[in-house]
Amino acid sequence: MRFLILFLLSFLALPPAHANSNVANDLMLDAELSVRKLFGGDRFSDARSMLAQSRAVIIIPNFYRGGFFVGGSGGTGVIMAKDASGNWSYPGFVNLGSISAGLQIGFSGAEVIIFVRTNEGLSAIINNQVRFGGNAGVAVANLGGDIGGAKGLTTNADYITYAKSSGLYAGLTLEGAVIEARPDIARVFYGEPAALYPILIDQKFSNPNADKLRDTLKDLN
Repeated sequence: MRFLILFLLSFLALPPAHANSNVANDLMLDAELSVRKLFGGDRFSDARSMLAQSRAVIIIPNFYRGGFFVGGSGGTGVIMAKDASGNWSYPGFVNLGSISAGLQIGFSGAEVIIFVRTNEGLSAIINNQVRFGGNAGVAVANLGGDIGGAKGLTTNADYITYAKSSGLYAGLTLEGAVIEARPDIARVFYGEPAALYPILIDQKFSNPNADKLRDTLKDLN
């Protein structure tokens, strides 16, 4: 199952970074725009408090889902973590994808944000051990509309997901989705090999092309 998900991701997510040296910088611009849109408006009124309470955040600017009986979904995004002082790290890069079966015909796109609420949740991502709905002891809350008033239902969740979607599908669920690191994009962005732990926890890497996104998150936090 995991192999099949990764195979579908090769079509739905971004291509290997060596195919386009600008892919990481484009992703920075798209992620920053998605943050502004997803955090704006009355429908996501508690976004700032959830961000303040989160250990990290994942932003998938373009999450695509399509299928004909067997469906697939996927997208590439960034993950950023906060240190004990509330300072945001520079971004790591991840894929998010899943497959599903059943009667489903159509195609849709979404912007997805995932609040990583716990140290355990962040560690699972760093160790490439996250499959929503497939990890014992990992709790996920999916919010698709007005997030206001949902705090009591999501206090114990390791991850809170929110998606703004459009298209032929009525909604979006991340059940069964896998998060995988994209070290190929990180290497292009930082000019050297960069794994998630030294990026997010040690905060050893930096690139001024991510400063606008970091400043936006700082202003929202």
